[in-house]
Parts: sequence; structure tokens; C-alpha cells
Amino acid sequence: MNSIGKFLLVKERNAIITAFICALLSVFNFPTGIIAVIIVGLITLQRGPKSGLWLLAWIALPPIALFALRRVGLFDVLLFRCIFMWVFAVVLRRFHAWGLLLEGIALFGVVLIILLHLAFPNLQAWWKTELLAYINPLVLEAHSHIKLTAAQLTAFLVPMATGIVFFYATGTLILQLIIARFWQYSLFNPGAFAKEFIQIRVSIISLVLVLFLLVFALFKKSMVIDAFPSALLPFFIAGLSLMHFFAQQKKHLIYVLILMYLGLFFLPAIVVSVLSLFAFTDVFFGFRKWGLSVADHH
Repeated sequence: MNSIGKFLLVKERNAIITAFICALLSVFNFPTGIIAVIIVGLITLQRGPKSGLWLLAWIALPPIALFALRRVGLFDVLLFRCIFMWVFAVVLRRFHAWGLLLEGIALFGVVLIILLHLAFPNLQAWWKTELLAYINPLVLEAHSHIKLTAAQLTAFLVPMATGIVFFYATGTLILQLIIARFWQYSLFNPGAFAKEFIQIRVSIISLVLVLFLLVFALFKKSMVIDAFPSALLPFFIAGLSLMHFFAQQKKHLIYVLILMYLGLFFLPAIVVSVLSLFAFTDVFFGFRKWGLSVADHH
């Protein structure tokens, strides 16, 4: 991995050619789009916004060509992912603050979702139609294992569908940014990533935002309920950071960490909720100080 990273950074054209090929291969359903996104993150973090933007310009060429031919598809989604990765990497490089980045993303998500509801009053009706069309065949296929009907599952998901999509889209981008950051530090500052990652915390700003949304959710405001998952993103990542901190302090907790990551695949809603609650209480109690004092005592 280090040799590949050095190859990408030694010459600008190496990163451009590699990212461009990865982006092109994704058109043919190769899972290489994620590599292009991570490369954008790595180059921007290490070389700066201008180098990242230049790389982004080359990745943008195929989508622009396809758009001119009126062919809109996955390539455009990849381009937007690369653009957001560039923005996230620029903010992280400039401020060196994961908490600030995560809170900015959460606030952006809340505002965006509220604006979408104001612009499209029938947004939930649209989600209901789309989700029913998607879920119905899945439920019919697994009717012996799932007791709920497609209508019941849809009714459960619709109120927070936009927020869930935003959480998933930005959450996966943040995880890719974490990989890019780890890659950067493994090349130029080994060991620094672990120290940085286990210190991610949410501030009182995120706490106020979540409490604000909870209060309005009590009044059954659909747009606020829909925006709630996006506000949980900083808490999820901070909870993840906290788990890594305790696993570092107590080696046997690595098994809990592994189970947690497995749970993200099979029971994502439960794991995200538990980690978010963990980070929420950390704002008041500062578990890291407690963990360090226990470690020093032993």
C-alpha cells in the first residue's frame, strides 16, 4: 500500500492516470470507483486543494462527455462523490479537526433535507412509491423469513428515508476519507493516525442540534423527523472513535470492536444507535479521561 501511495504522489500524472482508469472501469461495473474517490482524498490531503482539483477535473471529463450525449448514470454519482471527497479533504487539511468537519456535514444535511421538503411537499409520497417498488420483490423472495409485509416495511422507512440516504452516502464518504487519511499518515507520519482517530469527539453544537430536532419531532414535523439521521452522523463516528480508544486501552475489547463492525452489516440501525448514544453521553462525562485514569491506576 505504501509503495502504491508513493507512486501516486511522486508525479501528478501517476495519480491522474490511475484515478481516471479507476473511474472509467466503474462504468463497466468494476468496483473501482471507490479507489478513485480515495485517491482524490489522498492527493488533496497531502498535496493541497489545487492538486486535488486538477485531479478532479480529469475525473470529470467522462461524465461531462456522457452528459453532452444525454446519458446520465453512475458516472455522475461517482463525480459527485469525488467532489464531496475533495471538499471534505480540504476542510480536514485546513482545520485538522474531524469534529468540525462532521458537524458541518450534519448541519448541511439537516438544512438540505428541510429545504427538500419545502421544495417538494410530496417527497414522502414519492419515497413510498419508490420503496414499495424496490422492497416488494425482496419481500416476496424472502416471504418465509420475513413476517412483515412490503407495505409495513415501507411505512417504517418512509418518514426518515431522505435522512437515511444522506447518512449512508456521507457516512461511506467519511469512511473513505478515513482510509485516505490513514494512507497519508502511513506514508509520512506512521502512528499519527491512531492518535488522531481516537480523539474524535462531538461538541455541544451537535448536542444542541440533536436536542432541537428531538423537540420538534415530538410535534410530528415530518421534515424534522426525516432530517434526524443526518444529525446522528457525528455521534456515530465519535462513538466509533471512542470504541477504538477503549480497545487500545484494553486489548480484550478488540473482540467487542470486531462484533460491532459485524453488527454494522447485519444490524446497522442498532449499532449506529448504540454508538451514537455512547458519544452523546461522552459529551457530559468525558470517557477518555476516565479510561486513561483507570489505565494509569493499573
